[in-house]
Amino acid sequence: MSKELMEFGPDKKYLQKRQLVAFMWFFFTLIIVLGTFLGLYFGGDNKTTALIVLFSVGGVVVVWYILWVIYLSYYYKSMIYQLKENEMIVRRGVFHKIEKNVPFRAVTNLAIFRSLFDRMFGIGTIRLHTAGYSGTPLPEENIEGVVNYQEVYDKLIAKIRPLQAMTPRASVEVEEQNLGFQEQLRVNQQILATLQEIKELLKQE
Repeated sequence: MSKELMEFGPDKKYLQKRQLVAFMWFFFTLIIVLGTFLGLYFGGDNKTTALIVLFSVGGVVVVWYILWVIYLSYYYKSMIYQLKENEMIVRRGVFHKIEKNVPFRAVTNLAIFRSLFDRMFGIGTIRLHTAGYSGTPLPEENIEGVVNYQEVYDKLIAKIRPLQAMTPRASVEVEEQNLGFQEQLRVNQQILATLQEIKELLKQE
């Protein structure tokens, strides 16, 4: 069983960032609703319809915002990161509980990502890319909302680098690619030779 070295969760600043982003969407959506209402109210004859649009759509937006803020709070509390000897475990989810085990042996790339809001709140995200996701720009898993992201990154690097040095995965992939290229080159040469033979036959006729 893999020994647990460190267990932590996202910082409170991560929740504050998500709440700020939600409020910005709520604010801009209200502006759009208000603009639509003013256009209907002053540009149309039926002012009752305009009021119905304002209260119905505006009410839906307000309820959505309140429910989303409540959801974010529970989602934040559900996020748990466990750094073990040979793997990283990520748990999250409110309605659907998700547990992701990322073996260090499978990790091909590790990156620190900090958006504008992350820099504002002094947090960062560590992205773990694995061989299974090598064909896409998406990471296998994210360790989000961490204040000591550099410390966690260094611990992960210390665990991953020795395993990458031991595994021949990269060299095997290169060899497979070279074999595929050589096979394609051989087929192309055969096709070219056949075309040349057909050309000679046409000349003789």
